[in-house]
Amino acid sequence: MKKRNILSFAVLTLAGMHMINKFVQKNARNLYPYFHSKDSEYQWKYGNIFYTKQGKGSPVLLLHDLTAGSSSFEWHKLIKELEKNHTVYALDFIGCGQSEKPNMTYVNFVFVQMLCDFIHDIIKMPCTIITSGASSSVALMSTLYKKELFRELILINPCHVSGNKLPETENKYKHFFLRLPIIGTFCANKMNNINSYENLFYNNYFYDPYQVDNSLIYAYYAAYQYGETSKALYSSIVNHYTDANVTRALMKLKIPVSIISSKEESDYQQIIEEYKNFHSDIKVETLSNSKHLPALEIPADLSCAISSILSE
Repeated sequence: MKKRNILSFAVLTLAGMHMINKFVQKNARNLYPYFHSKDSEYQWKYGNIFYTKQGKGSPVLLLHDLTAGSSSFEWHKLIKELEKNHTVYALDFIGCGQSEKPNMTYVNFVFVQMLCDFIHDIIKMPCTIITSGASSSVALMSTLYKKELFRELILINPCHVSGNKLPETENKYKHFFLRLPIIGTFCANKMNNINSYENLFYNNYFYDPYQVDNSLIYAYYAAYQYGETSKALYSSIVNHYTDANVTRALMKLKIPVSIISSKEESDYQQIIEEYKNFHSDIKVETLSNSKHLPALEIPADLSCAISSILSE
């Protein structure tokens, strides 16, 4: 009898979690209009990749930050300026936004392959890459893989050179758990709810809290929930599967590379020093009155910094 009661409780708990998961995803669909219509997709081996192409001129590819709520929405203000002089491509990484979200382990090399294949198959010529946050490691590691595809790198608030750390045994168990279909989805949703994205914008992403509005928060939450949730990517990130040490890539780099750092980022000076230790020719621009996402907070100032670099 006791075992039957426990089993009944477990079944009811899982059923309740499943219903909550479906309710959360259904409500999130109301926020999808923040995104573009799905008129451009690159059919890649691990899933279709959503992208946009605007403007005319030398090719520039924008890579959003590598988080579970990130997408090419990060660039929607900046694109309006860059497209005046460039052909601007912006994509959603596999596992993000409007791209497909296979329930797999996302390691850094998955994104390296995706980036190189996209440039080879869609852009079809060497291009300038502009990154945000942790996507800097993807661009840098890609130059080791197929250096001929890259003309110049501009890294906005890049991550630390050494990455964080490798997955440990505990991380592997957590990763397995978060990828489970019902209970894993439920727990990942709890850690990626609207309140969590609100806290990120006020505490990490923006310097001026008065610049934060609900549309930004909703867009990041909707990007996480779009289609299938980004839980597998989220789990891969928090359990250190996407981390990479880029020291070798920096030391072997032969193309121009620039860093644009926000002065209000707590460790920006340390990160600049790390990069210069391995590649002394790096150019550095700094921005005031912004934190991690200047493309959304001060797009005009960021556009000026980028234009200054590209015109040299």
